Amino acid sequence: MFFRFLGVVDLIGTMYEDDAVATSFGNYICLPLLRKASTELSKEDAKKVMEDCLRVLFYRNCRSSTKIQIATVSAEGVEISDPYELSTYWGYEGFKHTEYHGQKGH
Repeated sequence: MFFRFLGVVDLIGTMYEDDAVATSFGNYICLPLLRKASTELSKEDAKKVMEDCLRVLFYRNCRSSTKIQIATVSAEGVEISDPYELSTYWGYEGFKHTEYHGQKGH
């Protein structure tokens, strides 16, 4: 018999079950992206959603690394990918600062 459970318990004992969960900063940044995605995704589509989540987290905390691993847990067991680099793009207009500490950029 295989029982599926996906839930979170935080440091003060608040607990909940859901179709998508995240912890820490990912709870604020990634959970909306996870909930927007369907719960019936192929393995490849689920991987793309996770990569998008981790990419957004990297953009928000550039001291982190773009090197990641994806783990898949199923009834057949656990599969962990080899480490690989996420692609990033810094040419978005919103990433370009025109003012810094009140001074106009040149």
